[in-house]
Amino acid sequence: MLASACGGRHDAVAVDPADAAALVASTYGLSPQDEACLEDGFGDDAGAAEALSVEVVPDRAQLEALARVLQRCLPTEALAATVAAAAGRGLGDRNAERQACLAGAIVELPPAERDLLFAGLVSPAVVAGTEGLALELRALTGRLLRSCGVSGSVSTGETPTATTTAGDPGAVPEEPSG
Repeated sequence: MLASACGGRHDAVAVDPADAAALVASTYGLSPQDEACLEDGFGDDAGAAEALSVEVVPDRAQLEALARVLQRCLPTEALAATVAAAAGRGLGDRNAERQACLAGAIVELPPAERDLLFAGLVSPAVVAGTEGLALELRALTGRLLRSCGVSGSVSTGETPTATTTAGDPGAVPEEPSG
């Protein structure tokens, strides 16, 4: 355990920079050059790599460190397009339109929300979580998806569809009709 600056305790789990880079690269379908850049970034900032631990849910500072590494290596527009493409799989004839909408909405997010989205989606503990940052990520993805007429969940790894899955805490609730 590491003592925090505030005197509290924080569980840290070391994550190898190469493993961290490989996880992000495979999740986002990145090039070997992007993966090498990420590995360098994770080597420079252990907190960023720790955000990718499956054993400990990262705190906001670790997610911010992860977001800084992502920003250092990947253009916002390219990463937004990658996330939008993953969310848009299986949407039928309006797929391209919805992906473009999502990519634009992601780029327009306030920086803190965009950081949560990009970093949270690759953090296994955040994606699998049920409180705190995980709930913030689910609310954010739900808002983004609804804004572009998409139902489903990006944060739980499901392929969004035209309908939601009842009982799935990561599913995007349908807007009431009326």
